Amino acid sequence: MKKSFVISMLVVISLLFAGCDSDSIKADKENVNIQADSEVDKTNMDEVISDYIIRYVNVLHKPTEKQFEEHRIYGIEEKADRITVYLFSIFDGYSFSDGYFKNLAYSTRYVVIELEKKNGQFEVVNYKDSVVSEDVKKMFPTEYAEKALNEKPKDLHDAIKSKVELWLKSQGRMEKTEGS
Repeated sequence: MKKSFVISMLVVISLLFAGCDSDSIKADKENVNIQADSEVDKTNMDEVISDYIIRYVNVLHKPTEKQFEEHRIYGIEEKADRITVYLFSIFDGYSFSDGYFKNLAYSTRYVVIELEKKNGQFEVVNYKDSVVSEDVKKMFPTEYAEKALNEKPKDLHDAIKSKVELWLKSQGRMEKTEGS
């Protein structure tokens, strides 16, 4: 009895650890229920994309007080009312701790996101991402994959840093940032 219990526990623990490999995280809208923020301007494609990525990636990390996202679009394909966007995204999640506003969650990912435009508003209908650069060649058309793989996103980091500072100021907070 003890032996079978120990073996069962080892199997369960092994499966838990196997499922925690961040490089293997891939999902689509059917696997994660993402509800759009009611304050997001749904007529602004970039806002809809950022909101979706923040909500999606946030469930993959430990909770943080405030999340920020920046992305670079490498290509857009439109067919009827479907829009497919190929992009690279940076996500940072911050929380207040020890007198600092600390970056406690960080993620970069390549994303293919499909949107539908209905009555002038964008809605995410499909989402696929990878944190593995080799997957870009499978996910993106060749011309977009080459751009995405040959670019360094320092300006996206700088844009997030600016967003963080503006947000802190808007909240009347004086903490310095750490980890950005």
